[in-house]
Amino acid sequence: MPISVTGTSADSPDSMNRRPGESGFTLLEILVVVTLVAGIAAFVMPALLGSNPGKEQRAEADRVSRLLTLASDYSLFRGQLVALALTNEKITPLVFDIGEQDFVEVDDQGLRSITLAEPLQLEWELDAVQSDEPTLAQAALAVRDDKKGDKPGKPDLEQPEPDEDPQLFFFPSGEATEATLMLRHPDNPELVRLRLDAMGRVRDPDAPERQEEGDDDLR
Repeated sequence: MPISVTGTSADSPDSMNRRPGESGFTLLEILVVVTLVAGIAAFVMPALLGSNPGKEQRAEADRVSRLLTLASDYSLFRGQLVALALTNEKITPLVFDIGEQDFVEVDDQGLRSITLAEPLQLEWELDAVQSDEPTLAQAALAVRDDKKGDKPGKPDLEQPEPDEDPQLFFFPSGEATEATLMLRHPDNPELVRLRLDAMGRVRDPDAPERQEEGDDDLR
């Protein structure tokens, strides 16, 4: 006995011609909504999440620290006088070229200049001179000036101009210019600092000091 089924199938003309108010969204409507949501998210999410200035500062501080260590090692193992020329946006390694009688940029892939990521700014403070004796930086520049034919004599005790002379020096003896380098972000009032000591070692002056082994204080 034949069985007849009444109704409307999903692919029937009636279902295809239903009015918008009687069914779900069309594919075009879904695509429009998805596009609008993606566009709004692209503008809203960065504002909600925000940047992390401290993380950016620490990342750049790691790069600067590695460059300082490389400059110290380069001078020590190559037996060359190495200098770093500092600006607010860039650090350029230099070596003293005997033929040129001046500091020139390093031609070595392992010791390359770095440019800070925007909007970070580099600041620095050289240790104050406690006596009338010339600093290592002044002595290094005096050597250059004497070899270029300038009148020999006591080095000028004025600090070198940032845009004219390098500020940090690393000697083959292992000595270096003592200084503090600071990374500033306009959205973070706190500075991330690096300390370069007289032996060319780099450390974080704001990190808690590690307790020496065998010096446990049991109280």
